Amino acid sequence: MSRTIQMKRGLLADLPQLLPGEFAFTIDTHEVFIGSAEGNVPMVNSEKIRELELDYETAAAALELTYAPELANLKA
Repeated sequence: MSRTIQMKRGLLADLPQLLPGEFAFTIDTHEVFIGSAEGNVPMVNSEKIRELELDYETAAAALELTYAPELANLKA
């Protein structure tokens, strides 16, 4: 037997205070929130993950350019 889990959904501006453990999805920003005793906690969405990946790639490229001579010496 399967069970259906329902989430609240609506606009971010209309997001109510969720009960601890309760989920909600915002249809305008495509974010997921979970309720806690301290308030609504946003979960990371796919766009934010991609932003973090780009930040990491940019930082890694900058470090590689900055330390390229030292890295070349280590390989020799």
